[in-house]
Amino acid sequence: MTPEERFERDIAAVLREGSPDAAPSALRERLEVSMLPPAVARNRNRWVLLLGTGAAAAALLAAAIIGPKLLRAPGQSPGATDPLTALGSADASIRISPAILPSVPATAVPRVAPIAHPGFVQTGELLTPLDGWVVNTAGRLLMTHSGGASWRDITPQGVAGESFGPTFVDPSHGWLVAFRGVPITDLKIWRTTDSGATWTTSILKGLGNGNGAPAFLTPDLGWLATDPGGDKPKPELSWTIDGGSTWSDPIDLAASAGISTYQPMTFVDGQVGFISGDDLFRRTTDGGRTWADVAVAPRTLPLGSEEQISRIGLPSFNDSDHGVIQVALRYTDAGTRAGGAIYSTSDAGATWQLAFNDELQRAWTFIDESHWVAFDGQHAWSTSDAGHTITAAPSSGLPFPLGRARGTFVDPLHGWVSAVVACPVGNFCAISFEELYATSDGGLTWASVGDCKGPHVNRCGSRQPTPKP
Repeated sequence: MTPEERFERDIAAVLREGSPDAAPSALRERLEVSMLPPAVARNRNRWVLLLGTGAAAAALLAAAIIGPKLLRAPGQSPGATDPLTALGSADASIRISPAILPSVPATAVPRVAPIAHPGFVQTGELLTPLDGWVVNTAGRLLMTHSGGASWRDITPQGVAGESFGPTFVDPSHGWLVAFRGVPITDLKIWRTTDSGATWTTSILKGLGNGNGAPAFLTPDLGWLATDPGGDKPKPELSWTIDGGSTWSDPIDLAASAGISTYQPMTFVDGQVGFISGDDLFRRTTDGGRTWADVAVAPRTLPLGSEEQISRIGLPSFNDSDHGVIQVALRYTDAGTRAGGAIYSTSDAGATWQLAFNDELQRAWTFIDESHWVAFDGQHAWSTSDAGHTITAAPSSGLPFPLGRARGTFVDPLHGWVSAVVACPVGNFCAISFEELYATSDGGLTWASVGDCKGPHVNRCGSRQPTPKP
């Protein structure tokens, strides 16, 4: 049988089985080329032959050198099988789904002139002292590479005006999931590798709305939790090892983690991750397939009749083994805080020890295991030795009284937080208006990110809001 006949036989078999996306890459390439105009197909074949030969040689060399190291757990022997690298193997219980729709080619975002003011901003993330992204109230995603001096609108086509959750692991690699208000059967994920200049989309068939932004540790390794919510919640978890081009078949979090609805989660490496919430703290050591309870703070009996809830935050790790977590105790009937403490781990979260008992019940932001910062609108507290010594200094620019300030610091000086004014005591505040603030001196002074014309006040004086696009 000639090579051409073998090719035609294999193509016919693939079409007969009804799974063309599961075909070997060479067959898919042949099918794609056969549908192109003759002149284009000839050029495509020449380049595919030249590039394919070089790529194959490079792939073999890379696989021999670094393949065994990818996604290996801390302390795992080279011969052990990692659960994530087993995705796609014949005996894996979870595999990269062949039913995923093909990725849509990248679409370029028009390179408009830099924007001086990004509009009113409530949420965003600082990636480096100069790089960060924000989402404004007009539903636009903008990025800065100058510490906020100028911005570019990098919103991909098809998500304008929708609520969405972006995430970036560095200034170049980012992902986006839109949260639609109506039920959907297929979930679209956008991804960029060039700071939003171009975006590529993938569609996860059969998944409902995403409840949180995708969680990525590297440009290749990431997770996505989904849950349609409502009367029929169905929390599920999928992951990718190729940057989001393909995703694993989803697992049922209600069965594997024992949660009825979506809960916040984070991952430390390819295997260890955590789910946290009110009286909830569970850990996975196999990339999210199974979860188990982990004890953090000992339960304390209330002095009176009020029952306490342990509100456990997501842990912060600065390497695979060492991390910290904040636990706040609240009374269930009044909702007031009853206490709070910081716990640390040195064994990837298997066990936790009390590191700092905070009598002032501050909300700490962790830069790393040793460096923490906290604010109340008038004071800035910082520690560089995990709470053994704490420095206090006046702070200005944040709302006061401060209800909450949550965000990220990339070093002890530079950070962004979304802050909201506290609800007056004895009042019920149904709506809280967040505003994004930035500091470059460790929280001593703060300034609004973007236009400072909020729902209630105008803190910017002469600065004018940016017209809506």
